[in-house]
Amino acid sequence: MILRREVATDRMPGSANGGQLLAAATIALFLMLGSCSPWAPTQGDTPNGAASVHALLASNPYRETEERSVTALPKEARGKLMLFVLAGQSNMSGRGTVVDRSVVDGIYLFGNDGRWKAASEPLDSCAGQIDRVSCDPDSGVGPGMEFARTLKQIRPDAHIGLIPCAKGASTIFEWERRLNPESLYGNCLLRMSAASSQGRIHAILFLQGEWDALDDSYKHRLLEPIWSLPSKLPGHRVDYS
Repeated sequence: MILRREVATDRMPGSANGGQLLAAATIALFLMLGSCSPWAPTQGDTPNGAASVHALLASNPYRETEERSVTALPKEARGKLMLFVLAGQSNMSGRGTVVDRSVVDGIYLFGNDGRWKAASEPLDSCAGQIDRVSCDPDSGVGPGMEFARTLKQIRPDAHIGLIPCAKGASTIFEWERRLNPESLYGNCLLRMSAASSQGRIHAILFLQGEWDALDDSYKHRLLEPIWSLPSKLPGHRVDYS
């Protein structure tokens, strides 16, 4: 497992080169993870915790829209997507100016409206968003699309699915493990659960950390969602970058 922390800035570089460099670094880390042993949680949920997770996922508002929009995926991609969660703050949701809205064959987006579509910038658009938890009206170009493009060049036969869950200016405290749909953690889990019907979640790309990264408790608070999010979706080997 490799953890990545961005300190002292919450702005995505506006230039294309800045986004490409960040995406290149991220894809390099992801490829390095290929030789790592499968992730495994260090602690299991308590019975009450497991019941809370079940209750959260049982009333998933993304499930119905996901099922209705699956026709946007070609038949050969359905159930075979390499899924990547895009979480954190504005470094991930993006603040760069959108100049290229082109799509790439084989790259899909499970949008904030809970629907599958061909991926294009801005990935984290809150147009038609089901919830308001992570609504980010200022979202722009982030590293997600460049990451997917680079991965597609390396693995041309792959079907890639992106799941945006980031929220600009969110602190690590807001990503703490709270099993309710109004929290960033709980909402991210709902999206992961709904989207995973079309493939397997391969990695969570998490870019977060400004002033709160200097706090002594940051490492513990960062590790808490990292250890627990993947364990909620049995059968998914999830790596972090």
